[in-house]
Amino acid sequence: MRNTVSLAFIFLLVFAPLAFGTTGLWALTITESGAVAALLVYLLGRRQRDAVFYRTPGLVPLILFLCYILAQLLPLPAGLIKFISPATWQLYHAAFGPLSLPGGISISIDKKATIAAFFRFSAYAAFYVLTIQLLVRRERLKKTAAIVAVFAVLPALLAIVLKLTSAPAAIYGPRSSGLFAFRAPETLTFAGLTVILLPMA
Repeated sequence: MRNTVSLAFIFLLVFAPLAFGTTGLWALTITESGAVAALLVYLLGRRQRDAVFYRTPGLVPLILFLCYILAQLLPLPAGLIKFISPATWQLYHAAFGPLSLPGGISISIDKKATIAAFFRFSAYAAFYVLTIQLLVRRERLKKTAAIVAVFAVLPALLAIVLKLTSAPAAIYGPRSSGLFAFRAPETLTFAGLTVILLPMA
């Protein structure tokens, strides 16, 4: 089971940057659900083996941040919302009028986006915890770093090919917003990825 989790971890590590180059939600869904599922499988296997769970630095602030996101969904009195977030209260006031405000309103104007952000950051936190648990061994850390370093070269080579051929759609597909349409990674995104991966090389 540990090998399965390790393979899933490597897959997510390689696939996640590519997910941000897609035009559909399917890639982000795979990344987020995969990170949470991998951590759950790891915790289940650890419980069966009675293995050590290594302390995760910064776990408490991460949990508090997730609670902060959820707190924005709680229905609160309009007066409290006006005190906490005057800008939010102004939006409610403009939408409903001074006499027709609901009894309980939330700080979040777009609850769907807030819930999506909660699941997204929960997946990030799960992947971070999984990273601490799996890469505590030096051998696995070296192997992972080597895989990631090789992966870092591939987008660079692909960018050169796209530049020379001037045909990004031939590899990534159409730029139109379809379920399986891809677009080339943005320059700043690739630059940030390179900065992160260079120390591993």
